[in-house]
Amino acid sequence: MAVLMLGQSMSSSKTDSTDPSEGRVQMTGGIPLGALGPATIRVSWVTFLSFWLIVIALATEYFPFRGADLDSHPWQAAFAASALLYAGFAANALIRIVVGKLIHLVPVEITVLLSGPMVRFRPSLPWREGLIAFVGPLASFVFAAIAYGVSVVLLNLGRSQLGASVFVWVAGMSLFLGVLNLLPASPLDGAAIVTAWARRRTPDADSMSSFVRSSTTALPFGLTLVGTALILAGAHLAGLLLAGLAIEFFRLEAQRRPEASREINSGG
Repeated sequence: MAVLMLGQSMSSSKTDSTDPSEGRVQMTGGIPLGALGPATIRVSWVTFLSFWLIVIALATEYFPFRGADLDSHPWQAAFAASALLYAGFAANALIRIVVGKLIHLVPVEITVLLSGPMVRFRPSLPWREGLIAFVGPLASFVFAAIAYGVSVVLLNLGRSQLGASVFVWVAGMSLFLGVLNLLPASPLDGAAIVTAWARRRTPDADSMSSFVRSSTTALPFGLTLVGTALILAGAHLAGLLLAGLAIEFFRLEAQRRPEASREINSGG
């Protein structure tokens, strides 16, 4: 459930300069939520609207078919599941910030996307950015394991299936978002990981940057196709989630292109 957007060191050499195609742009728009130290916090409009769409889809299409005791409480289960998922986003962002402070990174912006929290730090060394990017998906996998463990405990204790089903859904979503964020496309963590690895292994990372650019362009189209197919097949919840992710990534790509053009024209 983790998305990362980091700035690279802005030196005059091509090796250390920021590649604008990697999606490292400052977010604009969204709903401001305040600040955490020096970092501003906002949530994208797509994420805000998706929260309510997820609640509606869970209450009408998911939980009513997961057990007899869920039939009378689908809306409570839907709100609880969505709230837990977004609480996991908050925990993921805090873990990134804590790890960032340990390696002397200063957060400047936190944006909650549908795919997870995006934490932007001040420019730093590539290996530090790669480490933070790795922490995001790892935190998602740990959160998924904890949620699934709670569901097993609830079932073994003979509690209502309501709580167990909520935690199973949260575990599945956290696992899915963790895997998604390992894809090498901006602004997902996978792009920062492969870029940091390439910069460390070779002084010329142009080929890897080109690969990341291609993946970034292709990802929202792929999500749109799969999401549409799922909706047509009757899997509305999964389809809506993928469609929301596609809209988010299309918006980020549209925002990235003007900034990339400005940096290229200025010789950055």
